[in-house]
Amino acid sequence: MIGRYFAMLLFSTTLAVASFTAPAAEPDYAGDFDHLWSTLDREYAYFATRDVDWKAVAAKFRPQAAAAKSRDEFVGVLEKTLETLTDFHLHLRTNTPQSTKLVPSGADIWAEWRGDRAVVTQVRSRYGAQAAGVRAGDEVVSLNGVPIAERVMRRMPCCRKDPENVRQWALLAELAGTHSQPRVLSLRRDGVEREARIDVKFRPAPEPIVSWRKLEGDVGYIRVTAVGDSDAVPAFDAALEALKDTRGLILDLSETAAGGSTDVAEPILGRFFSKTVVYQAGKPRTGPGWRKELEPRGPFTYERPLVVIVGRWTASMGEGMTIGLDGTKRAAIVGTAMGRLEGAVFTGKMPSSGIGFNFPAERLFHVNGTPRERFVPPTIVDFEKIAPDKQSSALLDAGLARMQALLAGR
Repeated sequence: MIGRYFAMLLFSTTLAVASFTAPAAEPDYAGDFDHLWSTLDREYAYFATRDVDWKAVAAKFRPQAAAAKSRDEFVGVLEKTLETLTDFHLHLRTNTPQSTKLVPSGADIWAEWRGDRAVVTQVRSRYGAQAAGVRAGDEVVSLNGVPIAERVMRRMPCCRKDPENVRQWALLAELAGTHSQPRVLSLRRDGVEREARIDVKFRPAPEPIVSWRKLEGDVGYIRVTAVGDSDAVPAFDAALEALKDTRGLILDLSETAAGGSTDVAEPILGRFFSKTVVYQAGKPRTGPGWRKELEPRGPFTYERPLVVIVGRWTASMGEGMTIGLDGTKRAAIVGTAMGRLEGAVFTGKMPSSGIGFNFPAERLFHVNGTPRERFVPPTIVDFEKIAPDKQSSALLDAGLARMQALLAGR
């Protein structure tokens, strides 16, 4: 009886303690907004290229942040705040179902303005837009029943004095879509309109982080899709070992939209050099600039001709690898302008909500001084001039043609 009474007393005491547990504190959304805004005010590296009234941004969105009733609502306010800088490398490390997919990693259509016409210039291989029949050269007439020009006008962020420079950002953001809503595009080609329906649930079949094969003419081909995965380094080494006796090598970086790390990129690049080289430069918001060196690596150096193929889904570290190989004159670059993600990314975290954010705090440059985001391959592939049924192989076809010219001494 005494044991039973003690157990009951202990149980009731536990309940009493639990019932007096203090409720969790409400997140300080205003304080978190201030933390984000002031961090960018001090450290964001690209204010000089944005004609933005940053104080007006705070005046507009801080009251909305303070009044947010839920985390999702607060995230929406933060997203609108960041959109005023129209920088796809600047984003939260969380999202809601209503959030726009990240560009280029979550996007599958790249389009550009031709006057008042929005024209598709490249479509991501294997993704939903390609499966739905979207092709470069298509004019986007409307998205989900709303004329594309109207959608873009609605999307234009506040507090900017350079609206023409913002239209391209808004077009790509609208075409990327959200995490929850399917996209229905009305497209026009040769005067004929058609509809493309893209299921929000579409997922491409997974690709290996590194794949390789031999092509016609004893040319090697290595495709790297995960520059942020440390397993890519040994996988690349194995591929290069298998292809070490080829006459030339094509390195495919056209699907590196997820970004990456120098801890992966530099060991891969190091296989193509027999001595230390400078491969890129940088400049923080304040303080001196720097130049980054690349060390040789591996049991042998692949010294035969190298062609790199890139596209709009070559992004971030993939772009860094590309400008490094171009700047050192180690490779011929073939393709389109790349994802044009700006700067080296640093990570912050809001103290109350714990929401993280990525922001460019250092500008990055080709060794010749060209901003990384402005680099254009010497050999351009114009998808708009390529027949729709040939577009999926256009980058590799162009890469092979350039390799044949190199092997022929041209």
